[in-house]
This record gives sequence, structure tokens and C-alpha cells, in this order.
Amino acid sequence: MPSLRHSLLIGLAMWMPGAALKAQSESQPSPRAVAARAQIREARDAADALSAAKRALVFARRDGGLSERARIAEALLDAQLKREALQVLDDVLALDPDEPVARALLTRPELSLGVPRWSADPAVAASLRVQLQALGHGAGPVLRERVLAELQRVGGRQARVLLTELESSLGDARPEVRQFASLALRRLEPGYAFLRLQRHAVLDPSASVRAEAARGLRDADDGERVVALAQLLDEPNPLLRTRVAETLATAGYAAAVAPLMSSLLAPPVVAANGGGGARPTGSVFVGAQRSFLQGYEGEVATNSVIANPLIGIAQEGASLTATVQGVSSVAGVSLSASQNSLRRALTELTGESFPSSQSWGTWWEREGRQRYLEPRAARSGAGVE
Repeated sequence: MPSLRHSLLIGLAMWMPGAALKAQSESQPSPRAVAARAQIREARDAADALSAAKRALVFARRDGGLSERARIAEALLDAQLKREALQVLDDVLALDPDEPVARALLTRPELSLGVPRWSADPAVAASLRVQLQALGHGAGPVLRERVLAELQRVGGRQARVLLTELESSLGDARPEVRQFASLALRRLEPGYAFLRLQRHAVLDPSASVRAEAARGLRDADDGERVVALAQLLDEPNPLLRTRVAETLATAGYAAAVAPLMSSLLAPPVVAANGGGGARPTGSVFVGAQRSFLQGYEGEVATNSVIANPLIGIAQEGASLTATVQGVSSVAGVSLSASQNSLRRALTELTGESFPSSQSWGTWWEREGRQRYLEPRAARSGAGVE
């Protein structure tokens, strides 16, 4: 396999500028959800408020989105049920660290959680910078966001040192440290340590780190280099293809749709023993060989003639050649799971959903190609005689 860095820096023609799909729509609360939150706030006691909150969460998980669950946390805070509100907010931010309603609630004073306030005083700034990072490692989502809010106040030389330390933390053996570093870097300086985030988005063994690094690629707003990851969809390893598809889905650039479709519709290819991308092929011969005397060839020597025997060989049997057309799994990841990841990524990027690769192919030929591939081709040819 070519080096990851090499693969990431080639194939830039796949980019469609300005096509990032980043819109987040906040779900409108249903009348039932509004009534449930009112019941929480107007409850006679804590027991009634908790009972109303449980009912509201059932509706929110079934019918609403994360924003509705965050509004339930707000109602719990209004009812002075801080611990229960924190639990709901932790659940929401664990699923989406950027959920806007939940993040807006973090400014409430009852959610300060005792996080030290940043001070630019040279006597304490360095130790406080280290202390805040240590507090963020392994912290729950709400506490982590409060730590980041303080780190965003760091300026000057301390800010430069902080970015260097966070980049270094990407190499830490602990996944919680790498996850915090990925999140902090995209909040403090989107695009910083871009190449390292690319590698972690695909190759990190921790799913939470990969997801956070992919969000960092999204927030970097650099579609050219992000979509270059699609070059790795040609690799024969299904685990690698799965992770690349997940990263492209999270990054959210529409330019990734065409290469994802190409990978989905291509026949499966597995790695040969040498690590190349060709289909493994082998041959076997089953049969028998027989030798026989064909005759003699005379050789004239001094004062004599020597008869050299001519030996013939008769061969009969069958030669069989086999080529691997597909396998059930490679490196612990089934090829069907790899295909599923491609379909999920396409659903994330296009909003379409189809049950099979064949159905996706039909959609692609009917309208997808015109929507996602032809506009890009037209742009790349604009101005060329």
C-alpha cells in the first residue's frame, strides 16, 4: 500500500470547491414536547419533575432529536435538578459535541462545575494551562466543554504553547487524551495539525478519536485535502475503506459522493500475498508424464558412428487456474460491512437511502451523477479551450 501521506496528497481533481455539507437544522419542538417540559417546570416536587422528565425523554428519543433532549435538560435545570440535567446533557454531547441547544446551556452559572478560571498572570498561567488540560482528559462531555471554554480565553505566547502541547498529545497512548486534543484543536484553531488529524481520522484504533479527528477535518473547511482521502477507497483492505468512508461522511463534503459511489459499485478486490491490489490467482496441473524412445540420431566421430537416442515426452492431464472473486472477510472486517459503511456515508452526504448497492447504482445513473459529478466536471473544464 502506498504511504498514507502520499495517498492523501494526490488525486486532488476529486475536489468540488465550496460543496461542504455542514448545515445543522435545529428540530422544532412538538406540542407534546412543549407540554412535557412545562410539566417538569410546574411539578409540585422533585419526584413529579423526574417522572415528567422520564416521559418527555421517551418522546424525545422516539420522535425528537438531540435538541429536544437538550431542552429537557434545560427544564430540569429550571426545576433545580442539576444532577439529572447534567446526565441528560452528557448523553446529548456524547452523541454530538456541537449540538447548539446543549452548548448554549453550558453558559449557565450552575454548570460551572468548579473549573478553574483562566488567568494571564505570568506567575500562574503556565501551571493553570497544564492543569486545565489534565482536567479535560477523560472528563465527561459537559465538564470537558467547560474546560475548553477556559482554554479559549488563553492568548499570546501561552496560546502558542497550548497548541503545540495539544498537537503533541495526539501521540499519547491514552485515547481519552487524543480525543480531547482533537476536540480542543478544532475549537481553538481549526485546521491546525491538519495532516496529523487526517491520519488519526482514519488510522487511530479508537472510534471516538477517529470521529473527533474527522470533525476537525470538517471544521478546517479545506475540502481539497479532505476529499483527497477518497484515494484510499481504492485500497483492497476493507477495514481501511470502512474508516475512510466514515471519515468522509463526518467531514461532510459533497465532493466525496462520486468516489464513494465508484467504490460502492466497483467489484470487490482483495489483497494478494505481496500486498498489491490484484486479485490473487493460482494454477495447478493434474496429470501424468511419460517418456519414450523416438529414435536415434547419428553422430560421426573419428573412425566410428555413435547413435544418440532421442527421448520424447508425452504429457496428459488438466491445468486449472483459479482467481479469487470475493471473500467473506479480511482483517476481521467483512466485505459486506465495508459496503454498508459506504452506503451509510452516501446517506449522510446525500440524504438518500437505498437498501442495496444495486439500488444506489440505479439512483446514481438516474439523477445522482448529474447532481454530484457533472457540475464538478463542468467547473474543472471552465476556461479551458
